[in-house]
Amino acid sequence: MGFSLSWVAVKTENQDAVLETLGFTATTETDEYFESDLAGVALRDDWYLVVGQGSNNLIIAKESLAELSRIGMAIACSVEEHVMASSAECWFAGEKRWQVTHNAQESRMNLTAEGQLPARFETLKVQYLADQAEDGGESADVDHVFEVPLALASTLVGFKHDEDCSDVFANGLPVVLSGSHESEATFTFEIKKPWWKFW
Repeated sequence: MGFSLSWVAVKTENQDAVLETLGFTATTETDEYFESDLAGVALRDDWYLVVGQGSNNLIIAKESLAELSRIGMAIACSVEEHVMASSAECWFAGEKRWQVTHNAQESRMNLTAEGQLPARFETLKVQYLADQAEDGGESADVDHVFEVPLALASTLVGFKHDEDCSDVFANGLPVVLSGSHESEATFTFEIKKPWWKFW
């Protein structure tokens, strides 16, 4: 069973501002593997990470990211392993600065990028596209290109959803977050179609 989740990390020493903006409160219940609907944790280098279930969670809606990015730089990822779609984006001062997406429904080699991308992007792009080509390109049983957005975000924040990142936790394990808008798996605005949704 594959992952379907969203995460956002905000560069700030004020994690309370992040939680307040999203309408969440931290509980005392730990969630080491991000299995709850929502969890948060302080990371090294003054990042505060929020992970939510579902690849279109409200935490990465453009309205949320615009507000969060007024607190500090915000890096967000969407992960949908069931259809091998992934994205990473950076927001700052209320505006999206760059975005990278992969959608295997279009092509195993699909990779779109816009904005002023980090220098590391080109290296990752070349590496993973070469790996995909070496393993058979479109006919390969693996999807290396899916990793590009996620690896790029990881180089900035230090977190990747499918790796042990406990060494970047700054003050103990992640904790479950609660909020007044809580539903079974996601928080939703009235959004007709999320920007990342390809199908």
